[in-house]
Amino acid sequence: MDSSKNKTASPFKSTTADRRRRVFEAAINEFAAKGFNAANINTIAKSAGISIGSMYSYFESKEDLFLAVMDHCLEMMYKLLSGVDTTKGVVNAFEEMLRLARESAIENPQMHQIYLDCSSQSLRNLSERISDNAEAVTVRLYREILSYDKAIGRVRKDLDVNATAFMLDNLVMMYQFSFASGYYAERKKLFIGSRELGDSDELIESMTDFVRRAVEP
Repeated sequence: MDSSKNKTASPFKSTTADRRRRVFEAAINEFAAKGFNAANINTIAKSAGISIGSMYSYFESKEDLFLAVMDHCLEMMYKLLSGVDTTKGVVNAFEEMLRLARESAIENPQMHQIYLDCSSQSLRNLSERISDNAEAVTVRLYREILSYDKAIGRVRKDLDVNATAFMLDNLVMMYQFSFASGYYAERKKLFIGSRELGDSDELIESMTDFVRRAVEP
């Protein structure tokens, strides 16, 4: 991460791990529940059990705190992605990422609410500062796997690597949002029926089969 992008104050980095955890937990709860615009930094400080003076010694503004929270959430996502087995090809990696997306969204729905909020037009200025970091890892991951698969004939020779990477990532994102957002959950039900949201192995298998048929020779 480029720390110059989020301007996280150095005192926050040097404070105790427990205090950082409390600040992040309080901020995630507040931003997820109210969105960036309605979130209150005083409420976050109170929930974290620290003074508002301390909060402003850590972050110059609510925007800086939000960007730090996004970096924190992205670091957690990167740790998950680092475990994806890329040696078996893009289809296997895609299925694994669907399962990771489901697990992450169920365990950390608030983080995904924040990501959804960040993608809204009202936060366009913030999203432009975040999007490069947020997407860089998955972009590189998909491109590397697809390029290798193409070179060894595991996927079609005429496959457009960049367009395919974009489409695969969109599929994972929409599936992930269906666990974190009421709107996307209802949208999924419209397409696949009233199946319980947590019982999604069959859907994962169907999506993986769709991708396999689309990319393999």
